[in-house]
Amino acid sequence: MHLFWGDDRFVPADDPSSNIRMVREALLDHVPVPAINVHPMPVFFHDPAAAAADYEATLKSYWRGTWPRLDVMLLGLGADGHTASLFPHGDALTVEDAFCTPATAPDGSPRLTVTAPVINAARRVWFLVSGAAKAGIVAEVIEGLRVPMAVPAQGVAPVHGSLTWFLDEAAAAELSPDARA
Repeated sequence: MHLFWGDDRFVPADDPSSNIRMVREALLDHVPVPAINVHPMPVFFHDPAAAAADYEATLKSYWRGTWPRLDVMLLGLGADGHTASLFPHGDALTVEDAFCTPATAPDGSPRLTVTAPVINAARRVWFLVSGAAKAGIVAEVIEGLRVPMAVPAQGVAPVHGSLTWFLDEAAAAELSPDARA
């Protein structure tokens, strides 16, 4: 098994908001995955563009000549409809010729993210969402008017894979009965 990141904040790996730190504490400290099989985004670069290029090279070293075909892409959902670091109306949403790109969060902080084509090339894309605070955006993504530039998670549509939503009752509360089935 190899683990790759879908996105991360451009902060040191030990920063409280680092996805690298969170994954290590929640998963990697508890399972025997060899360190050589763990591929976090290189947040130690001084420039997000250079870091994105480096991570793209890492991904290309595993998937030569094609889009990465990850077995499982696990995504979250932001209250604004973002997923990975693909934010509403962000430049990263329009990148279709790269595996990884710099992104800017609404608060102006730099991020790294895989692009929509990488997400949509995965064999299985899983959204994991919990809590009542996400119920409205879950319903908008799944049942709302499709405007992926405004609601980026709506752009998740695996080309040759499956899309599955894992929702607790609170997150699913605003879905229609048909969508909840």
